[in-house]
Amino acid sequence: MVLPPQMKDITRGGLPPSVVQIDIPFTQNRRRDPHNYCGTVLKAIIDGLVEINYWPDDTPEWVGHRESNLILGAIASIRFFDKSL
Repeated sequence: MVLPPQMKDITRGGLPPSVVQIDIPFTQNRRRDPHNYCGTVLKAIIDGLVEINYWPDDTPEWVGHRESNLILGAIASIRFFDKSL
């Protein structure tokens, strides 16, 4: 996982309250609704990060999210933003 520059020194167990945004890749350029993927893909990613102790819990106090981006490509990405900004 690639952390943003301001979080480079943070190891597991130490992410501050954050907002998460993901890029979900697709190989075909079709019309899709990003909301259909939020409940499955994003939830699984956040639950996995909580399970390995990046945050103590996935409550709104610790984790928020921005709408997912559906992109043409093969590489998914996760971006973290400081929740206090």
